[in-house]
Amino acid sequence: NPDMGRVLWDRPFTAVANASMTVNWGTTYAPGTRYYVSASTAADFSGSLASANTLDDFAGLSGLSANALYYARVSTATGGPFTAAGSTRTMAAVPSSAKMTFGASFSERRMFLSLTRWLLLRGYSALEVLGGYWI
Repeated sequence: NPDMGRVLWDRPFTAVANASMTVNWGTTYAPGTRYYVSASTAADFSGSLASANTLDDFAGLSGLSANALYYARVSTATGGPFTAAGSTRTMAAVPSSAKMTFGASFSERRMFLSLTRWLLLRGYSALEVLGGYWI
């Protein structure tokens, strides 16, 4: 049954970047249920579309446009009916002149090495941690 009334929303969007995002949901459907997820720049899904299908309760979508508003939806059937997940805006593209830096933090006898970059987000400078490791 493609009735998505049993899907429970918590934080529908995580890991939102300039060209990708993750759509999340909770559900009471049995494990092994396949979900079909799509995101569009148009509320009626006539715009630029990204889609995925998964057995998990989340799906990563990539190939998105930077600084664009996307609407997302989920279904248990390929053609719907769909349940709206909401909308979110992707991050602005990082200028090619963004400065990359390495940093280190210390905690007791451990050190965290990180790769960071400065970028401009909605008119404000921000430091983005691209990755790091405790050693």
